[in-house]
Amino acid sequence: MRRRFAGQQRGALEGMGLEIIVSLVIVGGFAAGIYTYLSYAQSANLGGVDAYVGNTGANNPCFFYLGTSHAVTVLALDQKGHYLSGVAVLLSGLGVSLSGLTASNGTYRFASVAPVLPPDADSGTLNVLAQYTATSFGGSPSAEQATTTCTVIK
Repeated sequence: MRRRFAGQQRGALEGMGLEIIVSLVIVGGFAAGIYTYLSYAQSANLGGVDAYVGNTGANNPCFFYLGTSHAVTVLALDQKGHYLSGVAVLLSGLGVSLSGLTASNGTYRFASVAPVLPPDADSGTLNVLAQYTATSFGGSPSAEQATTTCTVIK
């Protein structure tokens, strides 16, 4: 005859495997949730910058003729192609030095850009520099840069 310990019921040991499996599933789900949260907690990385004149839209060459002032819009995107806010943008060259920060739609609009070409030049280049500081969860900040240009034609 087998002896039973106090509080032990028949079949108690057979149910232990199921309890362990359920516990592992719960812990695994919890760990997956933490991993997902941490992957979204890190900031995005600067993927690229584009500049365009007026309402021409992104992915069009940035150029304009000298003589009048033009609006230049800078668009900053992360590595997945999403808008990136808080990017410092600098438009410089040809007597222009303007700066700003991108909004939630990833753009900053320089309302009135009036470059000046040297007397002997038929064209020139405005430089667009985007700077962004990305931080990953538990990591140190890293400064990132992207550049593009706008051509000015006489």
